[in-house]
Amino acid sequence: MVQRNLTCDVLIVGSGGAGLRAACAAAEQGASVVLASKGKIGRSGATLLAGANVSADVMCDGGSLWRLGVKSADRSDTQEKWYSDIVHEGFYLNRRKLVQQYVEQAGPQVQMLLQSGVAVTDADEGGRQIGIAGSSILDALYRMAHAAGVGFLQDVTLCDLLPAEDGAAAGALLLDIISGELIAVHAGATVLATGGMHGCYAFNSGTSGLCGEGQAAAMRLGAEMTLMEMVTFCPDVICAPRRFRGSILPYIMQCIGYGRLQNRLGEDFLSKHLSPAAMRLALGSEWNKLLLSYAMFREEQAGLCDGHGGVRFTLKYLSQSERDGLEKTLPQLTHGVYSEIMRCHDRDGGLSVFAAGHYFDGGIAVNAAMETHVPGLFAAGECTGGLFGANRVSAATTQMLVQGAQAGAGAARFARMAGIQRAEPAALERACLDALAPLTAEKGENPRRVRDMAVDAITQSAGIVRDEKGLLRGLARLEEAACIPLALASPVRAYNRGWLDALEIRSLCACGRAVIRSSLARRESRGVFIRSDYPYTDNDAFLCETILQSGQVFLRPVAQDGVGAGPGRQEYFDGLERVFSRLSYAAGGACVE
Repeated sequence: MVQRNLTCDVLIVGSGGAGLRAACAAAEQGASVVLASKGKIGRSGATLLAGANVSADVMCDGGSLWRLGVKSADRSDTQEKWYSDIVHEGFYLNRRKLVQQYVEQAGPQVQMLLQSGVAVTDADEGGRQIGIAGSSILDALYRMAHAAGVGFLQDVTLCDLLPAEDGAAAGALLLDIISGELIAVHAGATVLATGGMHGCYAFNSGTSGLCGEGQAAAMRLGAEMTLMEMVTFCPDVICAPRRFRGSILPYIMQCIGYGRLQNRLGEDFLSKHLSPAAMRLALGSEWNKLLLSYAMFREEQAGLCDGHGGVRFTLKYLSQSERDGLEKTLPQLTHGVYSEIMRCHDRDGGLSVFAAGHYFDGGIAVNAAMETHVPGLFAAGECTGGLFGANRVSAATTQMLVQGAQAGAGAARFARMAGIQRAEPAALERACLDALAPLTAEKGENPRRVRDMAVDAITQSAGIVRDEKGLLRGLARLEEAACIPLALASPVRAYNRGWLDALEIRSLCACGRAVIRSSLARRESRGVFIRSDYPYTDNDAFLCETILQSGQVFLRPVAQDGVGAGPGRQEYFDGLERVFSRLSYAAGGACVE
């Protein structure tokens, strides 16, 4: 059933920033490395979208940035201040060793990027971040990986991880999308860098290939998942015009102080749903993602969205001098795709926008060595959980660099000791049969219909605001979708879109169930997680991680380090203000990412 067998010391699945950085680090340790990419190497995944063609925020503490030559940075800012901010804004659910590693290694990783010759597009005055285009980061890492002798597999998708006889990770079964061949890669260690689970949501800001394959495969192999209920939604994402659907340009403009949100009646609605304190957070910090999304949800519930399912983002109140100022700040608005979006805005007086699935704060549980619960399996980047706790405010680009470097080096060391593993034969055969099942089925539903059913179940039940009744209803619908037999319109193996849909359904259902089960276990509201039936933050009962393994959820207390959690139980929005008041916030304002 397997057409090709490959061996390597380290297999890396995912070719975004985390995967490429891991490949470089593993190769630097002398390991033979194979990197598998679902699309074109360096041009697939979420990293390419970082900054949405403006710039991606790459962060470290201001003092380190100043020493690296960014003289606009705050030289008095320290790693200790940044650490405290990350833990406070994560609502104290962060894995502290991951945060410590993040703040300590951010400087060296930023220095590595700068030395690679990437162009810095901007730097915040007195802040913690510099702007570098996501494509430039990928280009630099690709050059490094290519020079280090990394082997590349392009246009392949992950079918499953493969266990050795002792249960350790032994590589993966991949599908060559173009030829339809199954490829077994036997490896000493495996690194998952597959990004987020954006495809779980009908409206999202990610690429079409982000469907949670890595997370789902890790769960099947027995890895622990943490904080799967924590999903960040990005407001002001374009719903219409359709050809610009998914663009976060309006969000970028609002982050720098331009744009108003109105419902279909032409009303500015934020003050209806947010207190003055919450309004300050919504318009002056990265809590804008959560709070603006919440206000949009309330307008949707009141039936005040437009015919495209969104609210109106408008700049029509701007004077000509203010419009000129906007275009000076964002010169990209005057050419390319952005200029087309602006022409549509000017013609219609606004754009239809809504909150979209954007970043997944939870994921595969890892320690500071990026090791999972399964020996030989490592993970890095957005497919992991624990670093940012209940809200990501600091940069995911820095996360991918720091964690990718650690995971690649750790995987190389593990492979050196363990040697190349061979997949247990029965497990390999089972993985092949599962992958081929839709091709050989005589009867079954069209995968696209079932996929839409699964995504709708997740979207409707595990959105911005959740409750027990909706979560249980969504879980039942998802379980039903997962059990529907699938059959393809064509048995041709080469680039069969229906086959890809069938494989992705398995991953989407597994990830959706994890999100819903973890949401049911957390009976409070915290960070980006809001339950309308538990509208308070409960530090007495839920200052803990939700850990999911083998379909079961349990609570694990979070290690404390003197960064206190405040009152035991408090109203949720009051809690947001309390958290924000404790921040040193050297970065100031919002980070566009």
